[in-house]
Order: sequence, then structure tokens, then C-alpha cells
Amino acid sequence: GTPIGQRNEVATTGSRPSEMSRFSKRARLVALPIRPAKAARPLARTDAQRRQHNYIGTEHVLMGLMDDDQSVASVALAHLGARREALDAAITGLVPNGGAPVHGHIPFTPRAKQALENALGEALALGHNYIGTEHLLLGLHKVEGGIATRVLVDQDVTYDRLRTEIVAILTRIVAGKKAE
Repeated sequence: GTPIGQRNEVATTGSRPSEMSRFSKRARLVALPIRPAKAARPLARTDAQRRQHNYIGTEHVLMGLMDDDQSVASVALAHLGARREALDAAITGLVPNGGAPVHGHIPFTPRAKQALENALGEALALGHNYIGTEHLLLGLHKVEGGIATRVLVDQDVTYDRLRTEIVAILTRIVAGKKAE
């Protein structure tokens, strides 16, 4: 994968600008439906299918973020002590796997949609013109009642600790680029 900080800062989806065009390549890989001929299916969708869930919830987006171990979101979670296996087990304890394979369209839950919408606010609050995995993670954490928020808080990953860690990582990335 592409190392942290070397990503398409402002992703484009075509000639018509939209909020979705702000998502970086890594963020789109985690959550956004992409034309199948162009790329692999989103990681959140893959997690939903693995769990045999017929929806994409905040928990699936969280696990999708953890699946890209080079992303700012994944690195921040690792620095805060959150481990993929522990998050996965906690999610399974709260939401058991479904009983049958899921195919075709898998819709986002209202809470997962809220997380995607929150990501834009998080990006703007940090002064960014793109939405990266770090913004998705912060947006995810702000969803009240979401499974992702619950398992993160249970792992002692509070919103404030997470935001502080993300800002520190981004600062190191910028400092590293200036030193080059």
C-alpha cells in the first residue's frame, strides 16, 4: 500500500463535484461504493459480508479502517492500544454473525451514513479540503449509539484522545515532508 501521507489528497469521481469527491483514495477504499470494474469492493462491505450482515453499520466501517494498516486511522488506533482482534471480538460479542451469506447491494445504516456525513465536519474542523481515513474515524466516533463508538470507548479510545493522536500523526507527516 501507499505509505501514510502519500495519498491522493482530494479524490475525484468525475466531472460533477460533490461531497463524495472530497474522499481520499484510502477513505473510498474503506467505505464508498465504487464501480466494480474500477476497484475492489469497499472494506466495510467485505466485513459486513464476512459477518453475514445485510447492512453496513458503524462497526463494519471501523473494521474497514483497521484493515488498511497504513492509514492514519489505523495507525492512530494502534498508537492508542486498540487492536484489531480485540475490536473484532467486542463487535462479535455485541452483534453476532448472521445466519446466511449476503450478496448484492448492502445498504448503510442511518448511523453509518451519519458517520460519513460527520467526516466532512471533522475534515473542515481540522482545516482540510479532503476527507481521509482519520476524518472517517473521528466522524465514526461521534455517532451516538453506534457500535463502533461503544467498542472504542470500551478500549479506552475516547474522542479527545483519538483527535489528539491524529493531529500528532498529521503533524509528523507534514514535518517529514518539509524535511525532505
